Amino acid sequence: MEQSMNQDPIEELLELRRRAAGEVVDVDEPHFQIVVFRLGDDLWAMRGGQVREILPPMEPFFVPGCPDSIEGVINVRGDIASVIRLDLVLGCRPDNETDKPAHSNSILLGQSEGMITGLRVGEVLDVLELPQSAILAPPSNLSESLRPFVEGAFTYRESPVTLLDLVPLLSRFRTSLE
Repeated sequence: MEQSMNQDPIEELLELRRRAAGEVVDVDEPHFQIVVFRLGDDLWAMRGGQVREILPPMEPFFVPGCPDSIEGVINVRGDIASVIRLDLVLGCRPDNETDKPAHSNSILLGQSEGMITGLRVGEVLDVLELPQSAILAPPSNLSESLRPFVEGAFTYRESPVTLLDLVPLLSRFRTSLE
């Protein structure tokens, strides 16, 4: 104590700043649950709040007269849901595995504005917690047709992932059917 009284006030201030700079500040950053999946050769994701359930591969019941983007319908514990080919809706290349039937791929049960729809994806890779700061702006080279549906991008296992927003995607899809 006696030493600090004899110390120069500027030196005391500098010492306080040095100590403060060395302290770790804990910032409470929001985290989001993210579902990462493969679609063709690319990685995509949706917020966990928009994915009601990850269903096992199953074959939907064919409905005559539907566009190619609708595979059919499935029964999910008594509720009927359509199954949409997400690759066709987004205009992506389908999976490379031509010998693998489409119905052997996973289905994400998506929920948006009261609409529950099965979304056919290639393979669900992971469900993870992601901090808000890890989500970057959408890539500048993103096509204009995808731009309204993309919320951002992030990196997963050293690969780029495009984060989709299901609300405008299903809204646009619904209006395209009318």
